[in-house]
Amino acid sequence: SINNDSIPDLVVTAPTRKTDTISPGAAYIYYGSNGFASQAACGAGCQELLPADVASTGQFGLDAAGGGNVGDVAGEAKPDLIIGQGNSSGGRAVLYFGTASAATISTATSIEFRYTGTSSNRLGDTVKIIADMNNDGLSEVAFGLPNYNGGLANQGAVVIYYGRSQADWLTLYSGGFIPVPTGADDMIVGPNPLLEAAGNRFGRNTSGLVSLTDMNSDGVPELAVPMSISAINQYRIFSGVDVVASTVAAPLEAASYALNLTQATTTDTNNTNGFGAAAVASVDIVDSTAHDLVVSYPLVGYLQLYSGVTIGTTGPVQTIAGPASMGERVSG
Repeated sequence: SINNDSIPDLVVTAPTRKTDTISPGAAYIYYGSNGFASQAACGAGCQELLPADVASTGQFGLDAAGGGNVGDVAGEAKPDLIIGQGNSSGGRAVLYFGTASAATISTATSIEFRYTGTSSNRLGDTVKIIADMNNDGLSEVAFGLPNYNGGLANQGAVVIYYGRSQADWLTLYSGGFIPVPTGADDMIVGPNPLLEAAGNRFGRNTSGLVSLTDMNSDGVPELAVPMSISAINQYRIFSGVDVVASTVAAPLEAASYALNLTQATTTDTNNTNGFGAAAVASVDIVDSTAHDLVVSYPLVGYLQLYSGVTIGTTGPVQTIAGPASMGERVSG
């Protein structure tokens, strides 16, 4: 519950919500209640969230993430919410803090992240709240920058901001927004040279960018990043310790992966629902008490189940096949 009433809430986005001829987008929080009723529009028990630049086609709500506590203000331990706006001047995202003392969250205390480089990096397409990486008890914020240019067009990157107190977030926010990627704590950059002339699209699919459990018992969870263009079809797992050691000035190179899972490629560079489009980790499907990982390939219509995944190796691999598009989303 975002608002401390112990009843789960529902977040719904409408990224192409129109006002006249433009699509600024919107997001809606439907606060759970024992008397919840049908609504023809956002009314009682609903809160509408709008982008700051409502006069532009920013598509606020292209992605959303919640469920983690990244901005603990006073030990309230309430989940926070991030809304992505990937079609707005290089990309934006907004962090809203959960509340322990109000019926709705405050938009006045929200924090905006804004890409400060070129206009095509699509910050906000992929936003995630991931597991605690630096052992401070708070979740982290992760953004995929699939079109990031680190000297190569569409090289791609993933940046991580550690959870912190609201006061510390506001310190980062002192200039009116938190800059991306320059303000990030950690950064992983896509392969150089490019694996495909059209670009790596590293971190493109929000459902494939996942935090894993601590696979090698070093106290830090690992991180998995997709390159799910079907002409690449790679799913790379990085050591959490290596991720935490990275910085924007000295990013972790994609070649420094701990494990690289692959499938046969195609020649089509437009299919972004290739291998790694979605994944679910830290499940024990085969009842072995080991770490299992499921990675989908919806373009073809199957999933790979890797049982007993550890750093550098997987155990037996099973295939779950079905119709085309099977695996667009997975959960477990």
